[in-house]
Amino acid sequence: QGRIELHREMISVRQIVNAAVETSQPLIQSRRHHLVVHVPEEPIVVHADLTRMSQVLLNLLNSAAKYTEPEGTIEVVVLRDDADLTITVRDTGIGIPEEQTGSLFRLFSQLENSRDRSQGGLGIGLALARRIVELHGGTITASSGGTGQGSTFVVRIPIDADEFLADTIEGLPDPWKTSTDAFHLSQGRVLIVDDYEEIAESLSALMRLA
Repeated sequence: QGRIELHREMISVRQIVNAAVETSQPLIQSRRHHLVVHVPEEPIVVHADLTRMSQVLLNLLNSAAKYTEPEGTIEVVVLRDDADLTITVRDTGIGIPEEQTGSLFRLFSQLENSRDRSQGGLGIGLALARRIVELHGGTITASSGGTGQGSTFVVRIPIDADEFLADTIEGLPDPWKTSTDAFHLSQGRVLIVDDYEEIAESLSALMRLA
């Protein structure tokens, strides 16, 4: 109904992945799949809705689990590509017929001859995932080598820390706006201390941008 509202904040991509993987574990384990997750060691911070982006990845993981034979492999790869974040989900499942690739993200769309695998699903998950990704200014694509060749889904959203910083400064009272030049120190250092490393890294990134 077009009523999705985003509650965006600066979050670590690892938070998105951890939340989705934890929720999908029961289904993945029940089908004895081998899950492989690749996340860069260096922190990647995005301005996004944690709950909604986790929902996107969860939908992709659940779909991969449902349409992959038991003891198959599901792989999640996170990369930073210039100003974009990409999350790729690959599986060794039943694949996607070429003629159906373009209709996967439509409401109530399901692969033909695979309704028994959908476990009661209505074909809403991928359509919802696309809408959420588009609201973040990104794209989601699907590809496959064909029937029995597995599937690959790629989510791409911008890493717009610069835009977030500009919006943050714009919302500050006038005295704070006029004092932003104070961040440009000719000498000296700034020490950031926080119990949570990811929060410290995020604040450090914002300070550097300022």
